[in-house]
Amino acid sequence: MANTKGKNKTIYLGNSQVIGHTEAPDWSFLYEAASSIINPNFHVGDRVVLPDGRVFRYAKAAGACYTYQLCMFNNQITVSYTSLLQAQAVGDKSIHIDAGAAAAVAEDELRGGYVVIYGSDNSDVQQRGIVGNTLADSDGHTTIYLDAALVTAVTTSMAAEVIKSPYSGVLTVGSTNYASAAGLPAVEADASGEYLWIQTWGPCAISPGESAVCDAANEREVCSDNSVGALHESYDSTFGVPVSGQVVGAGLERTASGTGAVFFSLRLDP
Repeated sequence: MANTKGKNKTIYLGNSQVIGHTEAPDWSFLYEAASSIINPNFHVGDRVVLPDGRVFRYAKAAGACYTYQLCMFNNQITVSYTSLLQAQAVGDKSIHIDAGAAAAVAEDELRGGYVVIYGSDNSDVQQRGIVGNTLADSDGHTTIYLDAALVTAVTTSMAAEVIKSPYSGVLTVGSTNYASAAGLPAVEADASGEYLWIQTWGPCAISPGESAVCDAANEREVCSDNSVGALHESYDSTFGVPVSGQVVGAGLERTASGTGAVFFSLRLDP
């Protein structure tokens, strides 16, 4: 399905308004094989909440993703600091910019992303979600549609920066420690361009990055080695004290000395 302008949605499964299976609503779609063809019912960034509190996001792989290791956000800033190309009044819901190096940006490719619009001083800064954009012309110029109206008029002396949806580029293989954890893939993705669901909150099993994690008294908090998507304790002499990695959750099991956790309470994006 082609990209279309619009806002992301959240689906709550299993609430009193959902009619599904005779015993429970069906969420098998979360575990459908990753595909290079987008599911026509969803857009990248859409969110599903299960009755037990687990949360999933629809994502697009930028490389291989594995179901026992966290995947990372791989997108960099899409449009660096650039002047606005035209003035916009209070109440307008779009801006016009030169996408520069992103001149090949497709129609609505930026949907689900974010823009910061710099004003004359810090009090004039406006931040918005992006619901769509026009196909960049031969000069790289594109109109970006905002999820809410401007509350301060903007001029061509002001500037903006843009990042497309973080969920439009996730991977496990090929990541670095300069990336942040996005979630745990519900299914494996083999290559860039495949669509899949990733879990961002709640109970799950994640690969330990050492022989045992949460195996000492009061060691419950865990962080990610974001180059491989495995977990370590936040205070662990084998990984540096304290670990400077991203805190991603806590051990879910009751453990004992020498016996580490396999299941964790993932806490990335509720």
